[in-house]
Amino acid sequence: MRKSLQYLFAFIFPLAVTAQQPNLDSLKKVIAAKEDTNKVNALVALGNELMYTGQMDSARELSLKAETLAGKLAYKKGLGDAKNKLGSVYYLIGEYEKSLEYFNASLKIRNEINDRKGIGAIYNNLGSIYTKLGNYPAGLKYHYEALKIREEIKDEKGIAGSYNNMANIYYFQRNYTEAVKNFDKAYEISERIGDKRTISNALIGLGTSYTMLNDFDKALEKQTLAIKVQEEIGDRLNQGFSYSNLGLIHEKKKNFKESIRNHELSLKIGQETGNASVVETAYLNLAEVYNEMKQVDTALRYTLRAMKLSLEAKNHYNLRVVYENLSEIYEYKKDFTKALSYYKRSIQERDTLLNEDNTKKTVQMQMQYEFDKKEAATKLDQEKKDAVAAAEMRRQRIVLFAISGFGLLVLVFAVFAYRSFLQKKKANEEISRQKQIIEEKQREVLDSIHYAKRIQVALLPTDKYVARNIGRLKR
Repeated sequence: MRKSLQYLFAFIFPLAVTAQQPNLDSLKKVIAAKEDTNKVNALVALGNELMYTGQMDSARELSLKAETLAGKLAYKKGLGDAKNKLGSVYYLIGEYEKSLEYFNASLKIRNEINDRKGIGAIYNNLGSIYTKLGNYPAGLKYHYEALKIREEIKDEKGIAGSYNNMANIYYFQRNYTEAVKNFDKAYEISERIGDKRTISNALIGLGTSYTMLNDFDKALEKQTLAIKVQEEIGDRLNQGFSYSNLGLIHEKKKNFKESIRNHELSLKIGQETGNASVVETAYLNLAEVYNEMKQVDTALRYTLRAMKLSLEAKNHYNLRVVYENLSEIYEYKKDFTKALSYYKRSIQERDTLLNEDNTKKTVQMQMQYEFDKKEAATKLDQEKKDAVAAAEMRRQRIVLFAISGFGLLVLVFAVFAYRSFLQKKKANEEISRQKQIIEEKQREVLDSIHYAKRIQVALLPTDKYVARNIGRLKR
């Protein structure tokens, strides 16, 4: 028989989902103060904490107050957060149409203010609703969109939540090995950043997956650890699922008394917190234990209670198990007509959830995501190479400009030097010419002097002649 293991879809909310609980007293003081944006944020944060402790009515009341005040203040981010919180509350109490309405309204606001982290959170939550309704391709599509945004903005808490949610889908499609891979990724990231709520969700998922893989020791270890974490942070919401899963592990080990004890604990928590999903799952799991113990009347009573909630919630996954249980119960009671009728219904629900087209779409989306991721990595690598090439080209251009500049400078200097050389040469030539002219003039003067001297010599009597005539006169 197929077991109806279910656990909380790992919502990652944009406010007050941190590794540690916020100071509730501080939040209450802010709420009591003046009406401003801080009060809106405090109302949303406190509503979130009340939701996780299972106080759904109080969580909804505070979220509605936050919505009203944010609208009055025209505080769009706060309004988007409040509508997101209301969508989460309605999701957990099983009113999926209202939940979708609030999530879509929040998405519209977040798109208007370009709140990337908030958009990722809404895609995450929409994916969880469509998964809950059995529309796995739509669920996976939204979760991949959320994961892309979260990787883009490096939101590690959100990335861990997305891996948890995608693991849920693989789990519901009975691909438990792939589910374990994704839960492990979520656990690794959330453990590194200290996000205990996401750690809790990942441990729940690992426990359920190992149960279906018949590794009961690992399953028991993970679920017990999950409960320990939930007690540390006061997460009553998830405790209901963990006890339900512990009950199933003990059922598999044929420890029916311990199984029933854990399922009843889960039911009690679900009823106290108003979590319709926990109550629905607890009824169904109790029915299966009693059915296996051949206490068919008790099994029938719990199965019919589960069927009522599953029909109201349009939970096709649980309806498939409900109809399988009813088929077995009526077969045991020898009412073969009803047994066959419910068996056919279970087949219809199974085909709705696991039809070939849905499986293909899921695989295609996974492959497309991996392709997009590789393509993005290749593109980034190419961009780095292009950047290096561009830098090298710029460097080469600078070197070329420097060489060209130096060459131009040398050329200018050479032109200037050549011009100076020509000017100097011309000046030297002029000096030589002037020198030559002077020398020629000087030569002419000397020639004239020499000529005059010769005439003088020719005209004047010689010294001997003068001396002879003076001597003759004296006598």
